[in-house]
Amino acid sequence: MKRSKKSILLVVAIALFTGAIDAPAQSKVQEATTPTNIPNPLSTVTIVDVDCSDPKAKIRTIADGLSQVPTSGPSVVRVTGTCNENVEIVGYQNLTLRGNPTATINGGTDPNFAAIAVGGSTVSIRNFIINGGGEGIGCDGPTTTCDIRNVTMQGAIFSQGVSQGSGATVTNRSFANFVNCIIQDNPGLGVKMGLGNFVKIAGSTIRRNGSAATNGAGIAGGSGSIVQVSGSTISDNFGPGIVMGMNGTLTLGSPSSNPITISGNGHDGIALEGGSTAVIQSSTITGNVRFGVEIGDLSFAKFESSNNITGNNAGGVPSPFDIFCGPVYSTTRNIGSAILGGSSTNCPAEQ
Repeated sequence: MKRSKKSILLVVAIALFTGAIDAPAQSKVQEATTPTNIPNPLSTVTIVDVDCSDPKAKIRTIADGLSQVPTSGPSVVRVTGTCNENVEIVGYQNLTLRGNPTATINGGTDPNFAAIAVGGSTVSIRNFIINGGGEGIGCDGPTTTCDIRNVTMQGAIFSQGVSQGSGATVTNRSFANFVNCIIQDNPGLGVKMGLGNFVKIAGSTIRRNGSAATNGAGIAGGSGSIVQVSGSTISDNFGPGIVMGMNGTLTLGSPSSNPITISGNGHDGIALEGGSTAVIQSSTITGNVRFGVEIGDLSFAKFESSNNITGNNAGGVPSPFDIFCGPVYSTTRNIGSAILGGSSTNCPAEQ
């Protein structure tokens, strides 16, 4: 049957009209099922290279490198050579400062300035040897997070009333994580904490810190601080291996972690003071000048599995105990497990 030109045009018009309606509907369905808010993280990382040892390099200081990256991150500053400067990291988020593959920062002899000072930032610091400065690394402030890995902090500068010359300080409710670090030969404390900080230490060595001027400990937990240590060695410090201040909380080891060794320190292996609390496990505490563990006023210690707390009192103090309970309301739990391991103690058994 033949159709007139009018009927053919009418059919075409209806088809076009129908397609015009259906096409947007299909497009809308496709848009609804395609994610549009997933960024590609690789496309947003800013990477800057610093070479402190090459006078022809485009960027020759870490400070100049930091000025080239956005404070919002994520960003990476890769450092080569030996940098003679005091680095200040303030207001950066998702920043990585990394030796490429390793680098050295000489923080100088002015005790007023840390080799690296971090404030109000989230930063990862990796693969450095840090010498000098009033402190090696300082992490300060409630919005500050420092993730420190494969870093040596040594030779900080002591100045009476100015700087204790500590390897690292964590202050004002900040958080720091030390992994595979060496903190050594600082005249002050190895790791110093102020009020209410949270510090984790794993696979690290903290040794030969402190002096007669500071009586510095390997680790000093400030009031209300939380300290977690695993798989580390804390040895040969001038003062205690670890001292916990008022209401501090210390956790040593875990059933799954590598052992901890606390030895050869010039005071107690661990000193608990002012209502502080410790859980001690997977630890060898031996050869310290005074007690292996001293549980002071209103403090509490719980001894879990796999501890060896023997051979302390190397300095011959009048009360030669590996585990010493002070006379003012100190308490313990599971002390029997330590005694079975050969520890000497004056702590009463639990009733």
